Amino acid sequence: MKKIILFAFLLLSIHAESENYKLFKPASLKVFALLPEMDSTLNLKFDSVGFNGEDSVYHVYKDISNLWVDGTDCNFWGNDQCRPQNKPKWMGSTVYFNENHEYKFITWANGLLHMKFPSVEGDSSYFYEDATRRFSITYEGKDTLTVLGLLDSVQQYRIKHFDHAGNTIESPLNNYMIMVGKTLGLIQFFHVDKFPNGLIPLRLIGNNAPNAGLYSITQGMVYDFQPGDEIQYNYYSLFHWQGQTIYNYNYFTKYTILERTDSANIVRYKAIYERFNADYTNFIDDTIQLVYNKNLVIIGLPFDEINQDDALMGRSLRKLSYCGLSLMRFKSSINIGTGYCESRNCWGNIDAFGPPPTETETYVFGLGLYDNFYRKFDYAHQNYTEYRQYIVYFKKNGVVCGSEIIVGTAENSALEPLFSIFPNPAKNSLTLEAEKNSVGTVTIFNLTGQEVHSEKMIGQRSTLDLSELKAGIYLLQLVSGDKVEVKKIIKE
Repeated sequence: MKKIILFAFLLLSIHAESENYKLFKPASLKVFALLPEMDSTLNLKFDSVGFNGEDSVYHVYKDISNLWVDGTDCNFWGNDQCRPQNKPKWMGSTVYFNENHEYKFITWANGLLHMKFPSVEGDSSYFYEDATRRFSITYEGKDTLTVLGLLDSVQQYRIKHFDHAGNTIESPLNNYMIMVGKTLGLIQFFHVDKFPNGLIPLRLIGNNAPNAGLYSITQGMVYDFQPGDEIQYNYYSLFHWQGQTIYNYNYFTKYTILERTDSANIVRYKAIYERFNADYTNFIDDTIQLVYNKNLVIIGLPFDEINQDDALMGRSLRKLSYCGLSLMRFKSSINIGTGYCESRNCWGNIDAFGPPPTETETYVFGLGLYDNFYRKFDYAHQNYTEYRQYIVYFKKNGVVCGSEIIVGTAENSALEPLFSIFPNPAKNSLTLEAEKNSVGTVTIFNLTGQEVHSEKMIGQRSTLDLSELKAGIYLLQLVSGDKVEVKKIIKE
C-alpha cells in the first residue's frame, strides 16, 4: 500500500513540475530573433484563448493578408473590398495545449505538429514525419541558467533529424536545443509556420511579464552616443501647389559629441551644435547639453503590425548594415486612410478624397531618430504638404556614413571641398591647401561664436599661427567668392 501511495505521489510531482514549464501563457508577449544572423525578429502575441474539450486553444494574433475579399456592409469606400486579418504568424494559426503537456501547432497550410514534452530524462517522442524524414525531441534535463539577465530554471529538449533508416540528416534543427524556462517560458524554438520546408531556429531576445531583454525600446537604447560621434540632420517643411514647391523651412543641424555622463536614469551629452539654412544663411554654432531619459519607453512589445485604435500600424524590428555598422532599426508607419471592419475581420479604404496621409518614423539604435516623414494630400486641389527630419551624415565608432553638408548645396558639399587642412589636431600652426589659386578670408571662431582669428588667404597654400589660441575645439571658416566652407579644428 505504501508503495502505491509513493508511486502516485511521484506521478503527481512529475505532473506538477511539468505544469510550471509551459511554453507560454495567454497574455505572453515575446520577441524572437532568427538564427544564426539574428538580423530579423518575430513576435509572439495571442488574440484570444478558449477551450475545446480538455484542450486550451490559443489563437495566434494574425497578420493582414494580401488577398482581397468581399467587404459588403463594412461601409468601405470604392468597391467594398477589403483585406482579411487572417494570415498566421510564425507560430501558425492555432495552438492546442492540454494538461499532459502536449502541444498541437496548426500551420498556415493546415499542417500539424504534435509535440509531447516529457519530464523524464532520456524520454523521446516524434513530432513530425513524412515519406523521407523524421523529427524527434529528447528531454535532456534541466539547468539553472541566466537568460536575458534573469536567473531561470530551464528544461532542455534536443531535436534530432533523421531519415527512416535512422541516418542523421544534417540541418539547422538537427541537434538544436529547445529551451523552456520555468519563469520565462519558451526561450529557444523554431519557425513553426515554415516547417518542414524552412528549418529556422529562433532565440528569445525580449519578454514581457516578467520584463527581460528587449521588451521595450527606450531613449537610452536609441540615443546611445560616444565622444567623437557626429550626426547631421536635414529638416524641411514644404507645400506643393500646382507644380511648384514652396519651402516653409529647410535647414541642417549637426551634433558632435564631446563628453558623455551617465547616471542611473539619465544620460547627458556635451555636444557642439551647428545649424545653417540650406542656402547657408543664419549660421549658428554653440555648445549645448543633450539629455535623455534611459527608461523612457518609445515603443513596447509587440514590434510588428498591430490594430491600434482602429488604425493599421505597420512595425518592424530588424538589424541592418549602415556603412558596415550592424545596427538595430525600428520602423513604424500608420495607415490613416484604412479602417477595420469587425463583422468581416478585414481592412479596407475609408477615405474617398485621394491618397491617405503617409506617416513613418524610424529609430536606429546608437543614432537616435533616423527618419521622420509625414505627407498629407489635398486631392481636390492637387497639392500636398510634407515634413521630414532625417540623417544625411553620421560618424560613429570611427565609421563615416553619408556626405556631410558644409554649405547646404549639393554642388558645394563635402564631396567638393574648397580646401583641406593639416595637421588636425594642430599644435602651433595649421596649413590650409586649396585645389587651385584662390583669394578668400579665413576666420576662426570659438564654440561660443566669438571670432578669435582672421586673415586673408591668397594662392593655394596658407599657414595659420595658432600659438596664441588656447587648447580646445574651434570652427574654421573660409569665404571665397560666393562659396563658404566650415571645418572643425582642434588646438592641442
